[in-house]
Amino acid sequence: MTQHARVLVVDHDGRDTVMLANRLQALGCCVRTILPSESDQIDDWRSDMIFLRALQSAEEATKMARARAASDSLTRPPTVLITKAPYKDNPWNGSHPGIDLFLSCPFHDIELAARVRTLMRFRTMQIELERRAEMRCRYGISTKNSANFDQVDASLPRVLAAGHFNESESDLAAILGADGQRFKKVTDPQDASTLLTRGKFDALVMGVNGATSPWLTLCADIRHNPRLFNLPVVMVADQDVLGDPIVPYETGVNDILLRPINHGELRHRLDMLVRLDRYRRSVHEAYRKARISETSDSLTGLFSFGYLHDYLASLVTEAAEWNRSVTVGFFDVKGMLSINQQHSYAGGDRLLRQIGALISRLIRGEDLSVRYSGEEFVVVMPDTPREPAETALRRIANVVNHTESTTKKAAGIFPKLFRVNS
Repeated sequence: MTQHARVLVVDHDGRDTVMLANRLQALGCCVRTILPSESDQIDDWRSDMIFLRALQSAEEATKMARARAASDSLTRPPTVLITKAPYKDNPWNGSHPGIDLFLSCPFHDIELAARVRTLMRFRTMQIELERRAEMRCRYGISTKNSANFDQVDASLPRVLAAGHFNESESDLAAILGADGQRFKKVTDPQDASTLLTRGKFDALVMGVNGATSPWLTLCADIRHNPRLFNLPVVMVADQDVLGDPIVPYETGVNDILLRPINHGELRHRLDMLVRLDRYRRSVHEAYRKARISETSDSLTGLFSFGYLHDYLASLVTEAAEWNRSVTVGFFDVKGMLSINQQHSYAGGDRLLRQIGALISRLIRGEDLSVRYSGEEFVVVMPDTPREPAETALRRIANVVNHTESTTKKAAGIFPKLFRVNS
């Protein structure tokens, strides 16, 4: 599920750590376990995330997390605190500096998988932000990282609750941290789709107590919509209804909670996803600022051919060193000769700009979009194996090919080549 995530487990209890390591390894993680007395080694092993295992007492673990957050909040790996305390009774429930997520034992493998997926996505964005800052320096451009995850505010999210919940609308709004003007509740997937298309929401929470297929169809539609593509989606369901949990994840669900749920934990998980999405937006803004004349294509505003080769040299070298996957997808725009003849070269340029803008909107925050040549575009996807990359690129091509402004000119883009380093 997660390729080559490097997870460091800091064991504050000194026992039964093998089981946690095995569960993480089953998710595709490379795991190392150390004791708190060895914390000076944390930076020696380039971790993608840190699990602080403190089942008996979380006090020492939170002290360590606080110290690391104060020392370097821009580059520190995301941190998960594991304790035995129920969420509602735990004073370290994710609001503590340096702790990004919380797990209360015992927890289901679905919960662990959701944490790893969420944090690996964040870590990749963080690393790529640093890489692009370094690239700006190579071009002689002064830079300062402005995207600081610890400073991202997730308060007052605009939330759509769709499906079936036991709480009243006002109670559910309070649980999810949304006020009345920023909260809507519906029971039908089609109504949810209409509201999402017409309005602006920070997250979707789906309450499923029957067939999952209508809700998974809704999620798939969201992931094919260029405006909603990155919308955080949380599913609340019974274990017997859920079936294979991999299916919702593959469809685009970000997190799954099994009933009965704790309201505080639901709020915490939603806050994390909203923070991550708002961080992604700030990362996009930082990337946008990096697209200046020295690094950008003058027509589309995407990164240029020359920047791509400098960037790939750094990315591929690091991927080989740390055993990570990198996928590069090429898009070729078909029919440009006839389009230029029919609509003029100015019309062809407008079409290329539109296609470039769509591709840029449909990729993830950590991906790089490039105009490679006159009719070719490139998308670089760090930490992405071939199969999910192919799925993502086919989705991008499908959206572009069915967008009205491109179909009117009979243009189409098609994935041309995949190169994978793993």
